[in-house]
Amino acid sequence: AAFQPAYHQKLPGGGIDAYAFVLPFPRDNAAAADACCLLCTDRNLFQIGKNTVYREKKIGSSPVRSGSCNLPDEDDQADMYLYACDRLAEAGFRQYEISNFAKPGFESRHNLKYRLGEEYLGFGPSAASEFAGKRFTVRADLMDYIEGVLKGGAVLSECEDIPSRDRAGEYLMLRLRTVQGIDSEEYTRRFLLPFRPIGKLLDRFREMGFVRQDDTHYHLTPKGMLISNKILAELMLAQEKSEPLAKKKR
Repeated sequence: AAFQPAYHQKLPGGGIDAYAFVLPFPRDNAAAADACCLLCTDRNLFQIGKNTVYREKKIGSSPVRSGSCNLPDEDDQADMYLYACDRLAEAGFRQYEISNFAKPGFESRHNLKYRLGEEYLGFGPSAASEFAGKRFTVRADLMDYIEGVLKGGAVLSECEDIPSRDRAGEYLMLRLRTVQGIDSEEYTRRFLLPFRPIGKLLDRFREMGFVRQDDTHYHLTPKGMLISNKILAELMLAQEKSEPLAKKKR
């Protein structure tokens, strides 16, 4: 077969199948490429990635390094990614992260909770959480964890407050990986940092077709998601150099 799922799981309770598919799909056969994109149009979840198929088949790293696997170059990968975005949209799959697509209402709430900076709680050894303004991790040792719970002792291995500027950087990095993107007013209100240095860069990327703006809201286009690392690196640098705004008067 030209294309196959790298991951499949029957989700409990609802009879919904979750699929994660991999690219590349055939570059020289449009019909086969369509089949790859639309193979699962009766499902609700779809994920694309690059080159994973070779690792799944355990071909190994040496053939990949030597080029004997005939991996697509960056231009081919970009063409395939944009083609998949278009075909999945036609099939009713809405892109909500760089490589994740879903029919409305079936987006991964687990992923989006992290991307949108929402609170979450983890339970058990090594579990990580973010709650009440703190980020903390439970001890890895099972017996230490049990003893701490039973005797009311310490169960955390670390607990930290995240500085506002670091959170501002996470806001840019994580939110721009989603189609929800960032909002200039929210950024200034939450982090007391000027949006202007970031806005100037986003305006330049918008003129190049990498960013879409709706009033105070910015998000990456599919073309922009292809170079998201480059865009984020420039935005993070501008954010690090920016001076904090005066604190609000009470």
